[in-house]
Amino acid sequence: MGGQDVCTLIDSHPTAKRAFPQLLSLRDFDVLLEEVVNRDVLERSRSAVEEARDLLPVFVPTKAYSKAFKVVRRHHFVVLEGPPEMGKTAIARMLGLVQLFAGWDMIECRAPDDFFKLYKSERPQVFIADDAFGHTEYEPARVRAWEHDLPKIIGRLDRRHWLLWTSRRHILERARRSMDLQGKAENFPKPAEVVVDASALSIDEKALVLYRHARAARLDSKLKALVRENAVLIVRQGAFTPERIRRFVKADVRTLSNIQPDDPNRTQILYRLVNDAIQNPTKRMRSSYEALRGPQKWLLISLLEGGYGCRTEKLRTLCEKHVGQVAGEPFERLVEELSEGFLRIHHQDERKIGEIKIGAYDWVSWIHPSYRDLVIEELSSDPALKLQFLRDTNLEGIKLAISDTGGAAGGRKFPLTQSDSDWKTLIDRCVQLAADANESEAAELLDVLYSAHGVASAEKSSRLAQAISLACEVLRQKWSPAGQTNLEALRAYCQAGKVCDPLPALPRFNEIWELFLSRLESDVGSTYSSLFLYPETLDDWIELIDLLIANEPRFLSRVGFPERHAEVIAHLFECIERELREDVDEVALSEVATNVRRIADRVRRLSALAGHEPGPVRTLVAQLHGHSDSLKDQASERDGDEGEPPDDDDDYGRTEYSNKDIEDLFSDL
Repeated sequence: MGGQDVCTLIDSHPTAKRAFPQLLSLRDFDVLLEEVVNRDVLERSRSAVEEARDLLPVFVPTKAYSKAFKVVRRHHFVVLEGPPEMGKTAIARMLGLVQLFAGWDMIECRAPDDFFKLYKSERPQVFIADDAFGHTEYEPARVRAWEHDLPKIIGRLDRRHWLLWTSRRHILERARRSMDLQGKAENFPKPAEVVVDASALSIDEKALVLYRHARAARLDSKLKALVRENAVLIVRQGAFTPERIRRFVKADVRTLSNIQPDDPNRTQILYRLVNDAIQNPTKRMRSSYEALRGPQKWLLISLLEGGYGCRTEKLRTLCEKHVGQVAGEPFERLVEELSEGFLRIHHQDERKIGEIKIGAYDWVSWIHPSYRDLVIEELSSDPALKLQFLRDTNLEGIKLAISDTGGAAGGRKFPLTQSDSDWKTLIDRCVQLAADANESEAAELLDVLYSAHGVASAEKSSRLAQAISLACEVLRQKWSPAGQTNLEALRAYCQAGKVCDPLPALPRFNEIWELFLSRLESDVGSTYSSLFLYPETLDDWIELIDLLIANEPRFLSRVGFPERHAEVIAHLFECIERELREDVDEVALSEVATNVRRIADRVRRLSALAGHEPGPVRTLVAQLHGHSDSLKDQASERDGDEGEPPDDDDDYGRTEYSNKDIEDLFSDL
């Protein structure tokens, strides 16, 4: 068989590509995309595709990869959790890439809004939320966004719509505790069903990881011989992780070549160097950081404020904010000097795959989250640098300064607030940010301060309460002239303000009440309402009512709720009963099924507030639940079950490698 014959054979067996995704690396990646992937799919998926491109030559389909596929196919949702450097992100991206080659959209999903904006009920899609609750530390705003929208998202997942999350274990556990306190954990699928531990690697998997990295690195013959000579030693290392092996093959293996072949202590020296490289990578990383010049350090510190992946122009602006014109050094040269050592540069010039233009964009990310952890630790230990950072940092810097679950195991807490000067500078900066913040930024700032207050010691809690009190006063004065119409910001204000003594005065609710009520009246006042497709207006009104009950029930008395609103509630129920009799567009079956069940919950809540008779309400709720179930059944019948592989199609019956097996594997390196 020739090469084309082999490729044709692979294309005709999609389950083989999923079981052995490394097969996708046998051909030119861009040519393969052009031949196999629908052009519209590629355009929608290009960001995630570029992220997965570098994984193909080195990826090993581990048992965690196989289990994750089984879980996501069964539940349409999987959470890959575990410590840093174990390949959670790689597994998620490769699962997405394999589905891309099966005609699915592969979409990077950094927040629930991305899911809703890009969700297409008529298309098969896999959404990847990498580090869903925070990259190297817990981020309360992310958790709140996911917990708020999770019921709607779960309802839209089906056999043609999957969601893949990754998270460090301690961050996932912290998020679950937060959901428990908010009463939202019930919306999260049972962890035993959807959580996959990516931390355990067998000996054969470690051997294959080392082998594939060594092959992809194109080492010279001398370095290949050193890898072959030490393969068993490396693979048997207890501290072995895929990321450490990547670094070892990229850089550390070259240190082994300095040992003279005739050195009588060669074996012992090799053993010590390999152990040091695999077990203590942080020591070498720290030495590399300490050797950097000031502008280089500031560029890395500025990237802490850049969020997930930072456009180069934004990074330039952040860096110049701290050190002027990057201390007179060309910005591009600084970035290039730090590439491969600390940073990964994503150069994407505009080019074509077939008739599709791909690019152009240019952004920077950490080469691995562990390097971000290192820079945070170094910044924390330098008082002068830290104060300069806090004086003009952005919201990302505030989140970092008072984060409580950072580091590899969650042990890094409040890393940039050790002294009185740190706290004074931080509080002053919070007040400045509140004054300049838009509504969403204000909500996130208050969420961050409130979340930190909930886990802080008594002393830190007092300082955080002071920051919240000052920020709330600034926001109230800013919002008072025209009122506030952003529910997210009001919710955050009311929640955070409860920790202050005295309690901050509440903003005006008149404008947001009138706005939300008029929207609902407009929606239910039409003969052609579409509440089952767009229930957000009803959601907002009910959530505002609950917010007022908890914080300002006198306002509801003043506007006469519920007595003066009987007409709009009656129109709402009429709309619901009318839409129960209407046909649903086939492409919207799953989405409407989810919305109808949500509306049933809203009906129950609103009826209780309005004092309706329970019998008719129970009947209507039962009708809604039955309608939802019927729509789900119709969606399942429409999708069908054709082409589903058996559950065990990716179990390869591996056994643990012996030392002889490892030596045999590396014999052709």
